Amino acid sequence: MGYSWLTSVVNPEEGVVRFAMFGAMAELLVAALCVPEALDDSAQGAIWALALLLDMGGPHLLGAEGWKLVPGHFAERHGLIVIIARGESIVAIGVGAEGLEQVDDPLKAVPAVAMLGGVGVYLLAQVA
Repeated sequence: MGYSWLTSVVNPEEGVVRFAMFGAMAELLVAALCVPEALDDSAQGAIWALALLLDMGGPHLLGAEGWKLVPGHFAERHGLIVIIARGESIVAIGVGAEGLEQVDDPLKAVPAVAMLGGVGVYLLAQVA
């Protein structure tokens, strides 16, 4: 949420801003890699609840002045999430079929047929 706010206020394509964004993302990546081992389950749950409360309640407490919502941005993000989900599905099918050396049982071919069917539906949707 913080990056979406920041990029609506400043231009992320400017030189200094771009380097600051990359630096902040790198710092958050390192912090995310360190946190799971540093806290127990109850502390992690409390931090998640606090983060959710601040994320959802922030506009109510601090106001939403200056926000400019652009519907095209949401449509673009939805499209990107769909692309990621499709890619993860293909990887999951490949991982599930990894141990199959040959198809003796017809049920073992189901993941490959499902993947081909999904590709077919996608191609038909692109034509229509």
